[in-house]
Amino acid sequence: MGLKPGVRVLVCLVSIHLIVAYGYPDTEDISCETKETCAACIRTPQCVWCADIRPINSEDAVENIPEQPRCTHRKFNSESWCRIDLVVDKNETLVLNDDPFSSQQNNQTQVKPQHVKISLRRQEELRINISYQQANDYPVDLYFLMDLSASMEPYRNNLAKLGAKVVEAMGKLTSNFHLGFGSFIDKVVLPMTNTEREWILKMCKLKDGTPCASPYEFKHQMKLGTNVSLFTTKVEKAEISANLDVPEGGLDGLMQAIVCQHDIGWRKNARRLLVYSSDATYHIAGDGKLAGIVEPNDETCHLDEKGAYTHAEILDYPSITQINKQIQKNSINVIFDVTKAVSENYRDLSLRINGSSVGLLDSKSDNKTVVDIILSQYETLTNTITMTSSHPEFIEVKFFSRCMNQSAPLSETNECGGIRVNKSVQFEISIKAIECPERPEDWHQIIEIKPQGVDERLTIEVDLICDCPCSKPDNGYFKANAPECHGHGNLACGICECNKYFQGKDCYCPRNGPEVTEISSTGCVPANATKAEPCSGKNRGKCVCGKCECLAGPKQGDKYMGKFCECDNFSCPRSNLKVCGGPSRGTCYCGKCKCKPGWNGDSCECSTSNTCINPVSEKVCSGFGECKCGICECDTTKGRTGQYCQDCPTCSNQYCETLKDCVECYVHKTGRAVVGDGCDSTECGNVEVSEKVETIDEPEADSKYKKCVVPDDNGCTFAFKYEVGGYQRGDQRFDTVIAEKKKKCSALPLFSPLTTAAGVILLTLFLGLLGLLAWKAVTMFHDHREYVKFEKERVCATYEGGTNPIYKAAKTTFNNPMFGTDSTAQ
Repeated sequence: MGLKPGVRVLVCLVSIHLIVAYGYPDTEDISCETKETCAACIRTPQCVWCADIRPINSEDAVENIPEQPRCTHRKFNSESWCRIDLVVDKNETLVLNDDPFSSQQNNQTQVKPQHVKISLRRQEELRINISYQQANDYPVDLYFLMDLSASMEPYRNNLAKLGAKVVEAMGKLTSNFHLGFGSFIDKVVLPMTNTEREWILKMCKLKDGTPCASPYEFKHQMKLGTNVSLFTTKVEKAEISANLDVPEGGLDGLMQAIVCQHDIGWRKNARRLLVYSSDATYHIAGDGKLAGIVEPNDETCHLDEKGAYTHAEILDYPSITQINKQIQKNSINVIFDVTKAVSENYRDLSLRINGSSVGLLDSKSDNKTVVDIILSQYETLTNTITMTSSHPEFIEVKFFSRCMNQSAPLSETNECGGIRVNKSVQFEISIKAIECPERPEDWHQIIEIKPQGVDERLTIEVDLICDCPCSKPDNGYFKANAPECHGHGNLACGICECNKYFQGKDCYCPRNGPEVTEISSTGCVPANATKAEPCSGKNRGKCVCGKCECLAGPKQGDKYMGKFCECDNFSCPRSNLKVCGGPSRGTCYCGKCKCKPGWNGDSCECSTSNTCINPVSEKVCSGFGECKCGICECDTTKGRTGQYCQDCPTCSNQYCETLKDCVECYVHKTGRAVVGDGCDSTECGNVEVSEKVETIDEPEADSKYKKCVVPDDNGCTFAFKYEVGGYQRGDQRFDTVIAEKKKKCSALPLFSPLTTAAGVILLTLFLGLLGLLAWKAVTMFHDHREYVKFEKERVCATYEGGTNPIYKAAKTTFNNPMFGTDSTAQ
């Protein structure tokens, strides 16, 4: 396919704007208050830690005032809970390198910024916006890797003639084009290749009758450069040989052509293309075991000074995964230029190698067709942008884009097509930490984001926040052997970390001292209690050195509290199926709910704000329900729903009756709402007729408008459609109405329901009688016709005499044969 001279190579200019966005699950039920250390708190989504030093020994902190938790939900973070500078909760982004875009030769910059450092908490998300834009005249490296087994001789001869034409065609795209060449056959070991020279001389002949050369695995023939005549010479003189089996060692050659960056001559700032030509399939990892080669491919370069592969008999063939990995790492686009017979095999291979494509090779085609294949595949590659990332399994990376349609919804994709010069496309990248790895050394990761096939990248340093800075000795909020811990432990993040000889919240109690073994009731039971158990029972707390240390409750998030562990945070009335209505409404302490602003009641079930008045009608629950605790309980018998009971899905004319009189007054100057020369302002003050039209069409299914057709008192009908609260003037909202200019009146008077019912009954009787008469007429006609037919047959009938064969006469005569003979004759 030919390209116009104006077409130029497209430089991928990537502008990255960093926007931090947090994506959180609904974790209201996850209790942050049960987390006893800063590390456990910071690893819990939406939880924040207060590193403030609090009066551990203060009696007021445990007497009648519930102790403030150090770990709480992010939405409850306030100055009354903790000083802002002492709150541990930070996802940070720092741009370390942000060079401007450049299209200058040998100094191209396509990705911007180049280096970013972020801090990311577990199960939280950071988003980065990336802009990708094309520019002109970007360098191109094109390396031909050809199968030179005997059957490929015609293709080699064609390639030798291609050099000048390829340069001419690519010159229309870029002024900076390099060309290189390499070849492959197969491993020179049985059963892949016969190693006897006599076999090659006898079995492999070129078209001119000369014998084939000795076989080899891979040879790098020409380094990438601009010398077209050298390319032609190298291809013409490339030695052709043969192997025994059908598959070739192409993947060995492909691996070396990719990883031997210096030997091949791949340039850093260039689009790299590798054209792989063959008429046979390929060996893959594991096939080398047939020849006793068991060592896996090491994905490194093994070329000698002549460009020959030195480890063909040492290393196995590479796997497809290894090939794909190195292609991504080295930003190379592969074009499999193969014959039709094996094209399906290579299409399957291309599906497993990112950035690759397949073209058909024909020995009978002219050189122009081969060039067109290269140009066509190149244009496809440059007109599509695919963003790739390298990240560990515990970090999730997703791409979102609207591609070239900015009005389309944002959808998850890492690929956009239709890229053109000066047309930008936006990508939004989501980076989320799934888990904190067990090893601290894994808390620092490097992620590379780059356009596929372009050797530039955005390097993102990710520091996973799996521990708190205040727990480090070099932090200002860390105190070694702190007096707050009686010198027996370190104060880190506001709490004591006791040494191995002491315990307790303030590290006052020795681990093996008498205060531990001898539990005294002094300090652990109320002064006036005679039969009370220490710390209200062993299931609620334990007495350590004369002080109660309360235990956790029976369920996650439950805990006991108070000086004697006599209180808890779960034995309170429930509403909304949660204790005290849930953390957003109130907290439980000693059997009573402490409601947050905006809520009251024994279980914080009632909202203190007046949320029951419909702002449109200014009626409580729109007149179709009762307001209980700030929530409308609608009259379901009338089909009413909604926040203000304003909706009625089952009503045939929802809200039509309410607006009927006002619309009739404003539009037709008639009806019950007419007062003097105007309309009743009390009833119609919130109704605004915005437009009068000839005909009201049916609203669309998703329209905010609803259509009404209502009768007046004179037998006519009028139509309008409305939107509740659709118009605002100042602080007041009005119902918006669009009405028909004229009423529709029937020429015949409308009947009353009684008249209509009587008419229906009479009509039913009439139709029934008419049916009976019709049935009678049909039966009479049928009988008459049968009678006439019978008479006609009777008159025309002729009968012959005869006796009934079954008739028997009443008298029968028998003749005695012996009568009259001499009965005495002897």
